Formats: sequence, C-alpha cells, structure tokens
Amino acid sequence: MKESAYNLCARDADGNLYLFNTRRGSVHLMAADAYVAYRAAASSGAADVEDAAETRRKLIDKGFLVDDDADELAEIIAAHQQARESREQLDLLIAPSMACNLDCFYCFESNRYAGRMRAEVQSNVERFVRRCFGSGTKRLDVTWYGGEPLLAFSVVEKLSERFLSVCEEFGGGYSAQIVTNGTLMSREKARRLASWKVKRAQITLDGPPELHDARRVPKNRKPTFYAILDGIEAAAAHMPVTLRINVCRKVAARLEELLQILAARGLNRVVSAYMAPLQRVTPMSSPALPSHDAQLDALDGREAADLGLRFNDLLWKYGFAVSHRLPEPRCTACMADKAHSFLIEANGDVQKCYWTAGLRAEAAGRLTADGIVFLEPHRKWQEWTASRPAECLHCIMLPVCLGRCPLRHLNRQSDYCPPIKHNWIRMLARTARVPEEQLVPVQLPLAGANVGSSPSGRELPTDLHN
Repeated sequence: MKESAYNLCARDADGNLYLFNTRRGSVHLMAADAYVAYRAAASSGAADVEDAAETRRKLIDKGFLVDDDADELAEIIAAHQQARESREQLDLLIAPSMACNLDCFYCFESNRYAGRMRAEVQSNVERFVRRCFGSGTKRLDVTWYGGEPLLAFSVVEKLSERFLSVCEEFGGGYSAQIVTNGTLMSREKARRLASWKVKRAQITLDGPPELHDARRVPKNRKPTFYAILDGIEAAAAHMPVTLRINVCRKVAARLEELLQILAARGLNRVVSAYMAPLQRVTPMSSPALPSHDAQLDALDGREAADLGLRFNDLLWKYGFAVSHRLPEPRCTACMADKAHSFLIEANGDVQKCYWTAGLRAEAAGRLTADGIVFLEPHRKWQEWTASRPAECLHCIMLPVCLGRCPLRHLNRQSDYCPPIKHNWIRMLARTARVPEEQLVPVQLPLAGANVGSSPSGRELPTDLHN
C-alpha cells in the first residue's frame, strides 16, 4: 500500500494527528501514541500486529492508503467523465421570463429581454422532457430561473403541471426549486409552488438595508430590503428558504448588522444562509465594463475564504443553522459540466451556463419540436477540460474542485480557487472541534518504511499552510 496523493495532515501540540483526504472527503483522528506504535510496526514490517493492523485497516477504508498500482488521478478523471455523460437525471434551469422587475447593476442586465415563454416553447420543453424519459432518464430536476420567474407565474404553473404528469406517466422522480428576488413572493404563491413540488426557494440580499437598497433596486428606485424580507417569510411558510447574501468588501464589513436584523425578525429559525462573494465572470462575447469592476469591490480568493469562516461564526452567534463540514468530493463542476443539463430561456435558446443567459451568440442550441439543435458554442462546453491548466490537475484540492468554473477556464481566468485551499487547517480544526491555533500542517508517512518522506509524493503549496 502507498499514501494517497490527496492526504492533508495537521498535528496539535500533543502530537495528535488530524487527517483529511480530499478524494474521499474522509477525516481521521489519530492519537500521538497510536501513530508512534503504527509507524514502528509498519517500518519493521510487522504491521499485522493487532493495534497496527486496526490502524492500517482504518487508513485503507478511509482512502488514506491505496494500492501500490493505484492511479488516483486517472480514476478521478474517469469518474468525472462518467458523471458528465450520465443521462439518468435531467437538470433543467428554466427561465419562463428573462425580464426582471429589479435592475441590479452587476446582473447580466444588458442580456435581458422582455416577454414570457410562448406556448410553443412550453410545448417544446414538455416534448423534450418526455423524449428524455422515453430514452432512459429516471429523474427530472427543475430550477425556475430568470430574469424573475414570478413575473411569469402562469408559465411556472403550466409547465409544473405538465412535468408532474410526465413524471407520473413514466414513473420518474421529480424535484424543483426556484431562484427569485422575493419581491413578488406571497404566501399564496408559495403555497401553490409547494403544491407543484417546488421544494426550496433561494432569495438574495445584498447586505443591510442601506447597502442592499443601493444595489438591488427596481426601476422605480424604491427600497426593496423589507419587501424582500416579507417575501422570505411568505416563502418560508411553505418551503425551506436559502438566503444568498451577495458580499463585496462593504457588505463584508457589515454582515453582523444584517444578521442582527434577520434574527430580530425571527428568520434565523426558518432560513439557512450562505455568502456569495461578488465576482466578475465575463463571457467572451460580452466585454467587461470597467465601471462594473470598480462597483463590485470584489474580495479576492483568500479574503473570501477568511470571511467565510467569520461568517459561520456570526451565523452561530445569531442562531442560524451552521455546518462545519469539510467539502465533499464531487464528480462534476457545475451544470455546464454535465451533458444532460441545460438552461432553457424564454425564447427557446439553450445555454450551458447561467452566466451566458440572454447572450444569443453564446447559445449552445435552440429548442425545437424535435429536441435541441446544437450550435457551435456547444462544442466548447464539451471540450472545456482542455482549458484546465496542469496546476489544477496536479492540485491536492482537485477532487473537491475539479478546476472550479468551466467558463473561467475557457476565458483563461483560472484564478478563483475554492476556500478550502486557503483555510483547510482552520476548517479541519472546526470539524474536529479543536482550537484553530493548536494545529499546524505536517507531512508524515503513513505507509511502509519511508520515514521522513512526503506522504503524498508532492510538496504542499505554501498558501495551504495557514
């Protein structure tokens, strides 16, 4: 057996070891004396003694030790490709309207267009879903998207009823969620959405009222913060609500103020919250606007990682649900990475990435009565991994990241690594419930007699050591 190439290890002042394997998402705690005994037995070739054998078995079961001939990178790539090509589940982001009643400066506002999804397009969507189930798909997952989907509530109703009927006919599974700005949400709409098996709503805030109302504004420029809180409460009466908090440097400095307001209203008991650092991802056919970069005031990757941990502390302080789990390995990066995942716009254009929504030049296809007619842009999403740099393939975080955002790689913007790369020690400490300052990164052998060697056969990047 040999060490996995995806092992991370930290040690506390007493010599106890805290192991994390990014490929399996597994954690293992090993007391100092247990490691000494295990290493002595392993180095002498007596790893079959009872205590050492039990430790070795756990290390194998959790993926810290692998077969000598294992090619873990090849296995990761193979699993990735298999997941990309799977057609068992059909994932659809559907924009029943690309219009929106808000005018947020950082949104793809130049890409929006008026109008609801026509009856012809709705029928084509139903035919496409039916055809997929007829060819072996077992489950449909729908995200109502936009624009603002509640501007086309009747379309959501008609298509939901059709999807439920098709899934019942084929004995397939069905789930749905909605991404909405919340300003048009009411208890009655939430009740009806729930009756159509919409299981979750995502609603966004941009900080405390003063900052939010300067960013998420309707065309009449009236404040929206408290109207959105009303929408959150309405939705939460019938389904779980995930609150997305868009974060720039100004909002980062005032997150506690926002959580205080939410907790005072009792929303800490009914919503889950996460922070989403604002960032610029510009499709090649949509040039960046310099003024937007300045307005975004975006955090860099390390700032976002540090803020994420502080945000979790604030969530805990104000009674929100908090998870200290380490990230799990993944088989696909996002919807753009899956062959059986599409964004269908109101006009029938088909996209592979929500950043390109509304950009006709970026459309991967057109939805017709006979299915999707793919266009040239579709090719780049099939081949995006060729744009993934070598440093991603040889990064110890690859299993929990897969290179992150395909669009960034296509645009040669591979500079946005996951937070775990910057704060794995601190996240591991929180998972193990030990003080962060007690842990330091170490490289210790776990197999054979290679005492003093790097367990992964590679140097850990310096920016992992914090």
